[in-house]
Amino acid sequence: MARSSIEEVSESGAFVRSPSAFHNFISEDPNSPFPAESGRYHLYVSFACPWACRCLAYLKLKGLDKIIGHTVVKSKWGRTKDGDTHTGWVFPASNAEEAGAEPDPINGATSVRELYEIASTIYSGKYSVPVCDISVKWLFYFH
Repeated sequence: MARSSIEEVSESGAFVRSPSAFHNFISEDPNSPFPAESGRYHLYVSFACPWACRCLAYLKLKGLDKIIGHTVVKSKWGRTKDGDTHTGWVFPASNAEEAGAEPDPINGATSVRELYEIASTIYSGKYSVPVCDISVKWLFYFH
């Protein structure tokens, strides 16, 4: 499985998205494992990712931004772990570091990679946005 979007470019230069390991649905059914509940879900996005921007636009257009919070990561990749060469989406250390980006208010994570590692200690795929975190440590991948 690809560990970053750079590894998802075909020989012809086309972007070929690999399937998400975390793929679930929020449902209106109150008995669903993921019921629609205000304040339960939190979306992580990057303004540099077209898929994430599409999700953020959808939240705003549908008025869901009033019930689903969101946090914006830095627009440039950075190291996601000390002693590791992987680069990916990272959170700024403060609100002043990059306009629009902010530290993770839910988990205190320093990178999106850390969010995935919180959700699963055995996950080995890519660490991508948009991703939705819920209070019971499940991740959703939106696309």
